[in-house]
Amino acid sequence: MNGPKRCPECEQIATEAQAAFLKLIGTRPKGDVPTRQDFNKYLTELFSSEAELARLQEQWQQSESGRIYHKWMEHRIATGHMPVLRSATGEYGYW
Repeated sequence: MNGPKRCPECEQIATEAQAAFLKLIGTRPKGDVPTRQDFNKYLTELFSSEAELARLQEQWQQSESGRIYHKWMEHRIATGHMPVLRSATGEYGYW
């Protein structure tokens, strides 16, 4: 199987996605780690109503990650490319 091909827009999307991910994990709260039960309760409450789901969807669409995902999907639909993040060799590209 050949490696990823080069596409400047794929490289830009991959760079933005990587930067957003690093920014996101840098904001992770410090301190006590929630238990599995805490996490399950949080998810149950989050997905408990249509209003909560609508709020969650709106937050996603307005977030940096949501914007990048939308850009990636538009590029994929237009070109058929699947942007990939940097590999161990430092290369970007698409499959």
